[in-house]
Amino acid sequence: MLGVLRKKVKPVYVQFMLQFHPDYFMGRQLKENPNQKLMQIVQNWLNPLFNSSEENPSSSKFEILVPNSQLKIFTKPKDQEDDIATINMEFDKFYCELKKEFHKNKLTIESRKTDNGDLIINDETGVVGTALFLILSKNSRLKDGQDYPELQNLIQDSINLAAKTIGKNGFNNRTDFGSKWRHSQELRDLRREEANKKKLSRSERVEEELSNILRNSSFSIKNINNLSKYKAGEVKEQLRLDRNQVYFNKRINPKRWAKILSKLEKNLKDLEYEKWRGLPVMFVCSWEDVFTHNHDYKIPGFVTIPVNATTNGNFNT
Repeated sequence: MLGVLRKKVKPVYVQFMLQFHPDYFMGRQLKENPNQKLMQIVQNWLNPLFNSSEENPSSSKFEILVPNSQLKIFTKPKDQEDDIATINMEFDKFYCELKKEFHKNKLTIESRKTDNGDLIINDETGVVGTALFLILSKNSRLKDGQDYPELQNLIQDSINLAAKTIGKNGFNNRTDFGSKWRHSQELRDLRREEANKKKLSRSERVEEELSNILRNSSFSIKNINNLSKYKAGEVKEQLRLDRNQVYFNKRINPKRWAKILSKLEKNLKDLEYEKWRGLPVMFVCSWEDVFTHNHDYKIPGFVTIPVNATTNGNFNT
């Protein structure tokens, strides 16, 4: 099927080249030849048709470029006495017509925009660019007021081949054209998001973990009203360390944990525990682990206690 379509499209391509090839306009004093740019665009569109495998047209994936700008193209005159004419190539209109033709056949086209506004179509069938070229050729010939049904038939042939290619590749639904690309793009986005998370500094990760801890702690907003029960007269009876709120620096030997907790519990009154009982406690090795060089807290949100701290000489681990 691909070889048959290639043979049918080739005469159209030859006719197109005879009408718009930039070599016909080399004698004019032009800063730039727009027909040269048109040739590059068309070659990009037809590259899948002329370079795909006959056995498996979609063995390669092609990206079809649709410019977001118009081109005023020089066209070869029919009569040598006529001056060279110009026509506008409106690529966005060609793309809209392409989408309409695919939609009539229950197919969709996935595209994405580049930074400069151009469209990139992910062509897995190898014939999307061919259909776009045939639409361009048809519209450029309609300027002379004639109808070209053979071009419309070729457009339909290319779309039919796209549908058959999609079915051959195992799509469950003909409207899933481009779904492989969507899945790959989503996977790339997830990987990029995961990589960005890994780039977070250690302080940012600690801050994020702290937010989760405080959100679920007894000191959170939803439980703040419960702190009113800790009145001065009640604290003496209820003064007890909440060990679920106690954490140790990894450099502290776990064998010392019980002794440290025991001495802390004996000095809760001197440490005025009733004032900060709703906060988590972090034991560190020394005062250097409490403050930075700028005298900021290294672990904000925690009551940070060095294991060698003393309070009136009553607490020293």
